[in-house]
Amino acid sequence: MARRRGRPRKDPFRKVDRRAVTRFYGPTEEQRARRLALVGAQAPQEWAEYPLGVLRARGYLCEEQHDAGCHFAWLFRVAIGSEGVSAVNLTGRVFDGPEGRSEAWSAAHAEGYQAARDLLQAHGRRTRRLVEDVSVYQRLPRFCLQQCFLTEAEGRALRRLQAGLSALAELFSESVRRAA
Repeated sequence: MARRRGRPRKDPFRKVDRRAVTRFYGPTEEQRARRLALVGAQAPQEWAEYPLGVLRARGYLCEEQHDAGCHFAWLFRVAIGSEGVSAVNLTGRVFDGPEGRSEAWSAAHAEGYQAARDLLQAHGRRTRRLVEDVSVYQRLPRFCLQQCFLTEAEGRALRRLQAGLSALAELFSESVRRAA
C-alpha cells in the first residue's frame, strides 16, 4: 500500500492513556454562551439551539411562522432524509422518519414537502433558499449576529423570510383544515 504524500495525519481512533479518544460534535461552552446572548434572558434557553428559535426570541418571527419553519424542516427530513452533516438536527428533538412507516405515509409527506417547496419557489428563488437555509440547514442569518440596525439588504432578506414562512403557515393550516 502506497503512502500518501505530505504531512502524516494522526489516526482519529488512537489510544490516549489506554482509552479511545472520543469526539464531541456538539457546540462548545463558548458557542452556547454566544447563542444564549443572542436570544436574551427573557426567552427560553431552548430557542438558542436553532436559528428559528433565535429569530423567534428576537421578535423577527411570530409563533405561526416559527412552527411552519419547524414543520417544513420535519417534512424535509421525512422526504429527503438527513444524509448530510448540514441537515443534522441540533435541537435534540427526535424526528420520526420514514423507517417503519408505510409507503403511502411516506408518499403523502413527500408530496407535502414538494408542495411546500413549490410554494416557496413561487415566491422566488431567494425566498426558497433563505427559508431552506434557516429552517432545514440550520444556518443563522447574518442579521441575527448584529446588535444594531438592519441594513437595507438585510431588511429585504428578513421580509423574504417572513413572507415565505407566512405562506408555509397558511399552506399547512389549509392542509390541517382539509384533513379535519
